[in-house]
Amino acid sequence: MRGLWGAAGIRCAAELGNLTNAFTVFFGGTGLAVLFLVVLFGLLFLLAKQIAKHWDFPEEPDETEPETAGPWKSHPFYPVCKRARAAYLVLCFDEVLKAAGQDLERWKWMRNELWSVTRRPEEEWAARVCDLLPAETAFAPTYEELLELRRESPYPEYSFNAAEWKYFHSLYNSIDENAMEQLAFVLSQMADIILDDCGDGETPYTPDSLRFIDETQDYLKSHNIPLPNDENALAHLMKQRNPHSGKPFDPPVKLS
Repeated sequence: MRGLWGAAGIRCAAELGNLTNAFTVFFGGTGLAVLFLVVLFGLLFLLAKQIAKHWDFPEEPDETEPETAGPWKSHPFYPVCKRARAAYLVLCFDEVLKAAGQDLERWKWMRNELWSVTRRPEEEWAARVCDLLPAETAFAPTYEELLELRRESPYPEYSFNAAEWKYFHSLYNSIDENAMEQLAFVLSQMADIILDDCGDGETPYTPDSLRFIDETQDYLKSHNIPLPNDENALAHLMKQRNPHSGKPFDPPVKLS
């Protein structure tokens, strides 16, 4: 087969050489012959482009519009950065607290910690949120025992000191089991929306992470908890547009 292609190539080269010689004789010079060939191939190239316009050739994918986006492109949070998506779930966290009859001021320290997503490095923030999960405080009766258990786990470092741990440990003990389960769900969704597809090679707009917003909204509705409805806060979040985590921005709510 290789010999067949080689013979064909030699034959084409010979015929092209004969054609060039013919052009040289016809136009009276090598320069004119070369010019003619350049013009000829240029016209053929333009003709090919015109033909291509009428055929449905696949376009090169846009780096900022990944093919995996699919139906997610119509999602309201699609153009919004990951920080702002997580911040929306902090608003959902506040709604769970209100539905449970909790005083937001009493939860001020934890809420400030969650709202730091607008300024803290996102992966560091997500790790701290994971350490705030009720499961991370409930399985150990004391802070010292918690640290001991963590040292033997794949994640030996713990983000908070003893006073901080005792503070949110007491908060969890003051609410009923249903409310704690709801808070735990929203907290885990916050961390997941940041950690999903993060790091090198992250897909622009991380379309897959949008499901955590939809899942959280469905969860709140199924438990008769209102969705966030602060128009100013929502408008502020929707302005934070970036295909990745985006730059730090001011929290959409006033923090005391």
